[in-house]
Amino acid sequence: MNTLIVYASRNGFTQKVVEILSDQLKGNVSAQICDRDYTVDLTRYDNIIVGSPIYYGRMNNSVLDFCMKYQELLKSKRFSIFAVGADGATALDVVKNALPEDLVAHAGLKAYFGYAYDFDRMGFLERFIIRHLAKQGQSETRIEESSVDAFVQDFNAGK
Repeated sequence: MNTLIVYASRNGFTQKVVEILSDQLKGNVSAQICDRDYTVDLTRYDNIIVGSPIYYGRMNNSVLDFCMKYQELLKSKRFSIFAVGADGATALDVVKNALPEDLVAHAGLKAYFGYAYDFDRMGFLERFIIRHLAKQGQSETRIEESSVDAFVQDFNAGK
């Protein structure tokens, strides 16, 4: 079983989650950062997992472009999606609303895995916005471990 995880990670949190998934999922797992020009031969993979950080209420453009470009192939594979971002109540909904309805319906697993504020990796403007709008004054990481564990368990069980 070959699995590809395609994701974007501006401040490193999504990458941290992908590393956890890569260590715990069964089979051969490859993880690739998605950028604007990302291309891949999806026929080599049985499973595709797409992960997107949510910034300011939007899905990552590179990940969205990937999903739109390969949507027909994704619908022919075992496909799952996850989101990370500060607003856990809406992060996964942002991804679901950005993607075509039939692609979301095809996704077997859909999950939210938490957020991180890493002020050392943020630019001045982003730190300013987070401090004032989110009322967050220091770096913080919150991985939703129970969601990650449930996702891994269901994925490894073939769901």
